[in-house]
Amino acid sequence: MSVWDSLVGQKPVIDMLSRIAQGDPSQITQSWLICGPPGSGRSNMARAFAAALESPDHGMSAEPTRVTQQVLAGTHPDVTVLTTNKVTIGIDQVREIITTSEQMPATAPWRIIIIEDVDRMLERTTNVLLKEIEEPAEHCIWLLCAPSAQDVLPTIRSRTRIVNLAVPSTQAVAGFLTSTTNVEPKVAQRAARLAEGHIGIAKLYATDERVMSDRDELVVGVLNLARASDAVLLAGNLIDNAKAQAEADANRITAGQEAGHHPPPRAGTRNSAASTDWHRATASRRNCVAHSTRLPRKTM
Repeated sequence: MSVWDSLVGQKPVIDMLSRIAQGDPSQITQSWLICGPPGSGRSNMARAFAAALESPDHGMSAEPTRVTQQVLAGTHPDVTVLTTNKVTIGIDQVREIITTSEQMPATAPWRIIIIEDVDRMLERTTNVLLKEIEEPAEHCIWLLCAPSAQDVLPTIRSRTRIVNLAVPSTQAVAGFLTSTTNVEPKVAQRAARLAEGHIGIAKLYATDERVMSDRDELVVGVLNLARASDAVLLAGNLIDNAKAQAEADANRITAGQEAGHHPPPRAGTRNSAASTDWHRATASRRNCVAHSTRLPRKTM
């Protein structure tokens, strides 16, 4: 399978980025802004694009190359990922990553910098990044990720090539679930429908019976609210369940790290798949709760 096969419902973008990765390196845009709603796979798209740019086969071989495996695992020395579990990305983190961007790549054609949630930067921090985005080093490619172009400053938008991801269709998400998990098609279809295009939440719904049952109980609880005290009790139960699930995920990740002799992740670490998994595991639970309590998206 190619490096693009795990991405759901994004064929037009995949076709475009794949052609670019296989094209003339001298013609490649060096500053990108990859936009998509939560759960659409914008960070995964950035990683896949990075792997296609760095790997000799451009990510197209049936068996992934060592370079591709390293990029996707977060261990490639020339691909750096900046993420955070805080409200904002700190200015010192950005200054440090700018220093990294100015280094020559060690083994691959490009030094690639991926910044998840670039919309979490304050204006002062963004201004530090701006010059590097406008005039990147000759050997460096910046891949910035945000929910939408409107979520970042106009100065960043005007200096990057914008890629907009689609909301994956219910059919596409259900197909992904049935092909990557052992769930029944009926379960996959319901999970995909309830998740409304959010791949991570759909996978949780499909593979974790507790998450699905908590979601159903929450919906029933909201519909049966009669007094303010009912809302307080429901909120308390919701918080307790979310904490318990997040702690279970954190313990599972910690056990996996200890088994593999990996050190615990630091907040804001880069080139660390373990850190990213830790951040996503806890965030996915919060997203799932938030998704369950919001109004369904209107369909045309």
